[in-house]
Amino acid sequence: SLRSDELADEPFILFPPSYGLRDQTLQGRRAGVVLDGGEMAMVLRLAAAGLGVALVPCLALDGSEGVAGVPLSDI
Repeated sequence: SLRSDELADEPFILFPPSYGLRDQTLQGRRAGVVLDGGEMAMVLRLAAAGLGVALVPCLALDGSEGVAGVPLSDI
């Protein structure tokens, strides 16, 4: 597992403002946001393509190819 501060310098893919994970993703950010506003399936495809990191619920990874889930110990 990782702590969220270990990802502070990673490029991030954000969800639309209506997603609760958006606020958690923005906490402690130092690096840029590479994409803003994707839906869950799009965020997973963009992460699989290597464009950035995204915080997603572990259930969202079921059946997703090309992405790896790493638990965060402090969220």
